[in-house]
Amino acid sequence: MNANLSFQKALHQLDRGMLQNATETLEKTILLAKDENDLVTLAGALCCLGDFLVQTGEADHARKVLEELLALPVEGDLFDFELNRGKQLLAQISKAG
Repeated sequence: MNANLSFQKALHQLDRGMLQNATETLEKTILLAKDENDLVTLAGALCCLGDFLVQTGEADHARKVLEELLALPVEGDLFDFELNRGKQLLAQISKAG
């Protein structure tokens, strides 16, 4: 399975409330996207996983994931949503911590 299909599967699992499965699939997606050098899918998966971890109170893990998102070598506005969301989530963690 390629990274994009894996990401779609994770989103479907989240929509269906299959949270543990979705987390595992997102982590696999991140590895696949790195192997495939698919920055678009990687950014989406990191943002989604980071958001989920913040919502479930896993701030330390979320911080690592979101910092990885913000460190991606991106150019242009293709990743604006993910980068802005990552910044918002990190600020939310900082306020709570």
